[in-house]
Amino acid sequence: MTAGATARIATSDGQPDLDLGVTRKTQDLTARFGAYRRLSGVDPDAKSLGFGNSIQALALGRDDGDYFRAAGVDVTVVPAVADAPSYEWRLYAEHQFTAPLGTEQSLAHWFDRGTRFRPVIAADRADEVGSSLRLRGDLPLAQGRAELGGDVNMELAVGTYAFGRLSLTGRATTPLPGSLQGGVEVAGGASAGTVPGQSRWYLGGPTTVRGYGGNAMNGAAFWRARADVAFGIPGARLAAFSDAGWAGPGRDAFTGRPLFSVGVGASFLDGLFRIDLARGLTRGGGTRLELYTDAVL
Repeated sequence: MTAGATARIATSDGQPDLDLGVTRKTQDLTARFGAYRRLSGVDPDAKSLGFGNSIQALALGRDDGDYFRAAGVDVTVVPAVADAPSYEWRLYAEHQFTAPLGTEQSLAHWFDRGTRFRPVIAADRADEVGSSLRLRGDLPLAQGRAELGGDVNMELAVGTYAFGRLSLTGRATTPLPGSLQGGVEVAGGASAGTVPGQSRWYLGGPTTVRGYGGNAMNGAAFWRARADVAFGIPGARLAAFSDAGWAGPGRDAFTGRPLFSVGVGASFLDGLFRIDLARGLTRGGGTRLELYTDAVL
């Protein structure tokens, strides 16, 4: 068994963060018991607290992540050794509350005082006990030149709010004529019960619908689709892409007006750094330069 502790304090608003953990590894799995008070992202897949989004916030004064604060305990179980875990199970009991915006500082803001971060989401104060399960699988095809994959995410919670959520993601990559490579990803999700603001589905930003800022749409249900066509040159990969997505009440899933965007981009050093120029075509869209990382950091 191993034990560890991490303490942080936010220079913007003086909020303390503390994470204590005890981890036990066996031949089959790794289990961790944690106690914490921390800043949490509403969508773990958005990597809101990761290197890429942090660099974009510092340089461009634009944070596409949405956050809330949580204090509680949890148990997390994953396979013993895996670069991309085939499953992750979490059981938690926590107090959730709003994470107020505490700073406007960025390089962009220093040069233009009109550059400000967008408002934070209205997270609901809640005491929740819940469990989440994520399943992930990838299947190489054509001697590794193509691949199919998918994720299933499930969550049930009771307490101040009682709700359940389910999302499905499918993805595929395949070689195209010439030296082109194509990729598509589709996802959808729904919720049942009374869902707090921090547990809604949020769209906008590099990981969901490029060309739109974070929280461009949100709701109890969502769908989205992404398609890329790319080709490699020495040291880089160039791509053209199109994204679409919608979020809102479940009854409007097939009638609501979606977000839609197109763009071009390039990634360098096997995805360590990526730059996209995307144009949002509906619902107040504009042209956005996206700086982020595809790598796992």
